[in-house]
Amino acid sequence: MIQKRLLLLVACAFALAPASRLSSAQDPGRVELVMVDVPLRDALVALMQRTRIEILFETDLVTGRRASCRITTSDPEEALGCLLRDTGLDYVTLSSGVHVLVEEALRAPVLASVLGRVLDAAAGTPVSRAHVRDLTTGGGTVTDGDGRFVLGEVRSGPHLLAVSHVAYEPRRDTIWVAQQTVHATLSMHQRVLDTQAILVSGIQTHPVGHPDVDLAGILENAQALAIGAMGGADGVVGFQSDPGGGGSHIEGGAPGDHAVLLDGTPIFIPLRNGGVFGPFSPLAVRSLTVHRAGFRAREGSSLAGGIDAVHALTRSPGQRLVAQISPLSSNLWIGRKTGAVSWMIAGRNEMGKSIRPASLDKRLREWSRPDRYLAEELFGSDQADLAQLSGILEDRDIIISYADLHAAADAPLGSGRRMYVSAYLADNRFGTPVLETSPFDFQAVSDEYVWQNKALQARYSWLAGQRTLMRAGTWTSSFILKHPFEQSPQGGTAASTSEFNEIVSGGGYVGLETSRSPRFAFSAEAGVRNLDADAQMGIDPRSEGRQLLPEGQSQMRWLWETTLDSDWTPHPDLRVTLGTRLTYHHGRRTVYAEPRLGIERRARFGQVGVTGRLSAGVYRQFINQVDVASWSFSAILPTFRTWLPLNRSQGPATALHLAAEVVAAASRGLSFTLQTYQKRMLRVYELGVLQTDPALVEGSGRARGISGAGRWELGRFTMALSHEWSLSRRSLPGRFGGESVSTPWAQPHRSMAQVSWKTAGRWSASARVERIGGRSWAFRRAYYNYLPAGATNAVFNVARPDRDGLPVHIQFDVSFGKTWEFQPATVTLRLDVLNVADARNVVEYRQDRAGGIVEIPGLPRLAAMTLRLGI
Repeated sequence: MIQKRLLLLVACAFALAPASRLSSAQDPGRVELVMVDVPLRDALVALMQRTRIEILFETDLVTGRRASCRITTSDPEEALGCLLRDTGLDYVTLSSGVHVLVEEALRAPVLASVLGRVLDAAAGTPVSRAHVRDLTTGGGTVTDGDGRFVLGEVRSGPHLLAVSHVAYEPRRDTIWVAQQTVHATLSMHQRVLDTQAILVSGIQTHPVGHPDVDLAGILENAQALAIGAMGGADGVVGFQSDPGGGGSHIEGGAPGDHAVLLDGTPIFIPLRNGGVFGPFSPLAVRSLTVHRAGFRAREGSSLAGGIDAVHALTRSPGQRLVAQISPLSSNLWIGRKTGAVSWMIAGRNEMGKSIRPASLDKRLREWSRPDRYLAEELFGSDQADLAQLSGILEDRDIIISYADLHAAADAPLGSGRRMYVSAYLADNRFGTPVLETSPFDFQAVSDEYVWQNKALQARYSWLAGQRTLMRAGTWTSSFILKHPFEQSPQGGTAASTSEFNEIVSGGGYVGLETSRSPRFAFSAEAGVRNLDADAQMGIDPRSEGRQLLPEGQSQMRWLWETTLDSDWTPHPDLRVTLGTRLTYHHGRRTVYAEPRLGIERRARFGQVGVTGRLSAGVYRQFINQVDVASWSFSAILPTFRTWLPLNRSQGPATALHLAAEVVAAASRGLSFTLQTYQKRMLRVYELGVLQTDPALVEGSGRARGISGAGRWELGRFTMALSHEWSLSRRSLPGRFGGESVSTPWAQPHRSMAQVSWKTAGRWSASARVERIGGRSWAFRRAYYNYLPAGATNAVFNVARPDRDGLPVHIQFDVSFGKTWEFQPATVTLRLDVLNVADARNVVEYRQDRAGGIVEIPGLPRLAAMTLRLGI
């Protein structure tokens, strides 16, 4: 009959047989199917009525076929697949979204693998950390650093892939599986215009700054200059920078408890997370990932977390050159695709004291004022000389010189092979020149310091078999800290040389990613790393012979590492991550394990989508990172950081993490995040009492916190609110009576409110206020490290730093911007004003000889313009 040959679009409702049930569970976004041997046609009609999914089929095709299915899902295609299971039918999805039923082949289904890449549609460069979901099977994975992914053991026929990434428009593509290995390339179009960085934190991913006007202007540069922040990262709840420049920390961890990586290579930053500026040019970095409590095994070994930066091979579509100039730095990025090779070169240089804001220069001189109290207590210095020196310093410029150069290239080599290489060089100088020709007889002749970073890495990836991606790489990273004069504060026995802190590290690795089934993915990596430290840094101001790492001390430099990670997706909305890191310490002849577990669940309640994550694990740190307080007379560089390999008597620092996070996103741009963490520091190493050996002592600690953040996009306005409560305490034998005390970097209460506005004409404005309360350790760190524990007067007592409180810190910042399009150029002009109210926020106290205290203020009011040009 002709009727039997026609395709019917069935759109009416039928009552189901008693043996079947279809309900919404009071949630219109979910489908619950409970069917036992019901006519397939009836089941399909009911599914269409409930979900509005469109299904085309011939009458003869479904006649006589029956369906059995038990499922609860928010994905109509998953429900359709369940109904067709064991019926001999399959479906094809047309470009219009209509699903056409077809008969399965009589032969056994082909089980194949999908090896794919996700690329930027404009530049052709890989998109890493893109989520790829097979909506046909329910499986999924995440692309690696080369944009590759693998889906294994999938059935022949059509598969609908959904690809998503925060910086790109979501995309769906249907691929046909008809052979053992299918190669798929998926392109994505950018939806964030030239954003400075993408921040990934826990289960949240979001762009930094405004989608139309780049925020990598004076705001981030000035904050980095003043407090050592990493541009943009302060927008992540749980990532904090000390307003007084004590460094950055992640969820209660010490500034040295997290790693900083650039393209997977560790970057050593010896002075307060960059000291007086961020470590990288803002144009050089495309993405910035903050790993918080409960991070996965593949994301490293560290007590607190990590910061992963990735080079920017591309910026806005079609742009080949971007230049940015502000009173603090000039930045340049050049990149393009030459044939199949994508490459970039980026750099930054400071603009010199002639255009540096005068208010910032004045504040830097105030910070560098000699600490006359400490000088007399430690060395008995003459107060008349110190007074004269203070007057000289107030009229001298601070030396600030910084420059960095970045290069990266990505080249396909054919047959699924690819090579990625990158390099990073930095040269920094900071200090006060006044003592260079000083007539005063001080141990420290200058406070000028020079440090240089070098990093190089190469990564090769290729396809191996039907379900496996392979990669191998090598890297090296180093820094050297110099004092270019004869004598150096904390120079120890190495006072005759200008170098007193040097680290050289390198390693290699080989890894694989494979998928044995649509719902199971596995990755493994094995590698070796080496650390060679030369820390000729004195640890006692009264004895040049006492060094942090005495010459000839045995160092356990070699570590062999293995990482195992697996992702199991038993349900499209449920993912279980199980992994571990195994590290062999050759000096102790011991293998240390770091098991990790994570569970992520997605759900939908009406118009609200909710994602929750629960994670736990063991975290170790195999390189001791120590902040040593400077006792030099100028306090502009209050601490130095050094890295020390473990020796045979030391086990690795160890912590236990338990973390939970819930993200709820509703319609109309409303989202809310709630997160909490608990960290138990079973073993940490810090500088102990200096009069006894060893210099590093083993202690313990704990950190906990809870935070909430909300964001609402309402037309042209975006509003954000957040509040964090945190506690971080540590105890060390021989310090502060062995009691547990709050840590110097703790910020118990931190609140932020921000509102942004934009127009269709690409005008923008934003205002942000931040409040920090409950800080302690109010005095200069050297007081607590080097003065006798009983040193006390009516003002302070260095025996209990957590009782020395600082006042509440409040800072209000505003910015205005405008972008013009002049084909082929884009021009952005931006005005930023930091600390609009010119609040004299106290970041540190010092003692004066009369028994009172001297307040050291934080960032002054700072206004400046940033000009940006893209071609």
